[in-house]
Amino acid sequence: IDPGVPQPKTPRKPKPLYRIKRKPVADPLADDHFAPSKPLTPAHFELRDDGTIAADRRHETRAPVLTFSDPARGLWLYHGNCLELLDVIAAKYPEGRFDCIFADPPYFLSNGGITCHAGKMVK
Repeated sequence: IDPGVPQPKTPRKPKPLYRIKRKPVADPLADDHFAPSKPLTPAHFELRDDGTIAADRRHETRAPVLTFSDPARGLWLYHGNCLELLDVIAAKYPEGRFDCIFADPPYFLSNGGITCHAGKMVK
């Protein structure tokens, strides 16, 4: 190893961004303060192990849709309500499972051509 040449750093394992932190409790039934929280909204779909989503026929149009996946690289892209999807992922994988979330609330980036300009919606 030549001391004058910078050596490449060893890559670190990425940490999950969404993780439920629990403190150890002697008797978990004695104190429900550390019990897992209930989802904000009841899920009307199920996240399968392969990343696909199973939805009740009544709620099929509201369930997030898997639009792209590459399991070899660990990539899944969903289109739908991110809050519901986060609740389902957190319940299924309490140790953490995702690294990035893209939300498109009022910015109109993916709604078929309507956008926001100078505070007004325009086509």
